[in-house]
Amino acid sequence: MRRSFISQEISRTCTVLLFCACIIAFGLAAGTASAEGAPGDDPSPLEISGSILSRLGYIGFRDDIPDEAASDWYSLTSSRVGVSRTGDGGRFRAALWSAYDSVTGDWGLSLDEAWAEWTPSPFFSARMGRSPLQYGPCVAFNPAFSFVTRDRFDSRAVKVGLDSLSFEAFPVPLSGNRDSPVSVVMNGAWIFPGAALAPGTANRDLGESSAHARITLYLPEAGPFGSTELGLSGDLRRIGALSPNGVGPWGAGSWLSTDLSGFVIALEGAKRSGDFPAAAAGYECAFCVNKKAGDYLAILEAQYTDAGGKWLGFAQLSRSTEAFDLSLSALVDFEAETCRASLEAVRNLTDFLVVRLEGSWNYNVDYTAGLALEYFF
Repeated sequence: MRRSFISQEISRTCTVLLFCACIIAFGLAAGTASAEGAPGDDPSPLEISGSILSRLGYIGFRDDIPDEAASDWYSLTSSRVGVSRTGDGGRFRAALWSAYDSVTGDWGLSLDEAWAEWTPSPFFSARMGRSPLQYGPCVAFNPAFSFVTRDRFDSRAVKVGLDSLSFEAFPVPLSGNRDSPVSVVMNGAWIFPGAALAPGTANRDLGESSAHARITLYLPEAGPFGSTELGLSGDLRRIGALSPNGVGPWGAGSWLSTDLSGFVIALEGAKRSGDFPAAAAGYECAFCVNKKAGDYLAILEAQYTDAGGKWLGFAQLSRSTEAFDLSLSALVDFEAETCRASLEAVRNLTDFLVVRLEGSWNYNVDYTAGLALEYFF
């Protein structure tokens, strides 16, 4: 049994690496072809970047340990590496993440991104592969996009992209004047079956192909309002699968973001059909306001979900300078009467080395504290 599990893991790892290699090869070929198609231009260099992160901490202030296999101490080492290249007619990117948990002895491997993009004109692009599909202006919640959920306390949330073939037309001036500040961007994506692989991703309905489309309108400053963004979106699940009414689960969303006298205000809303999972069916909305004053940023956000009449609240106060960042965040679930808070301090020791002090508190669960070092290359 153990040997069969190991064989499956090896097979899965090889498949991930093979997929990554194919996308990189395709991107290199596209980048080389575009460079060769422009006489006298030097091909763009291959860019490699990443980091190595080591986290060591302690879980304490608990009366008992719920699992005999659990440990108060935790140690996690992770690394990520990205490879990218940009040419005149396209670009590609691949990003791989791996981690080792010394307490449990478990290895983790994830192909976060592996995509190639073709740009035949300044106003159109096509992309294929695994890439992030995220939108909506709210910080902690993302009602308008039902494929991905956000988590301000999880550094891995929304890092893994969805496997898709996507198109983007941008920007299209409404007045026909290319210098017009008013523009509209149109996006569409065909999401392949089984594309959702990341924790926090809504993957129950992605066993079949899915599709989503959106249109975004950008307006310039007008009176007390700063730059304004308006968006509409729609998605369809289980394309090709049989359902009682012949149509799979569907969802529609919208959002608004604007600067009003120095306050950035964001609104998001969504309506989903009844055959969505019970926690997501119906409608939900989110409201966010944030204000930046010098080095300080304050964020207040609330979300309401029709299913169960659930309210969530989020607040964050942070200070960011060139060498030091400090932030305090809190998320409250009013229905469950629970709260989660975190405090993080980040110091840049050098241009390549960063140290973090982290602490979190879960109401009636536990406290954690830890130290992290991250080296960037």
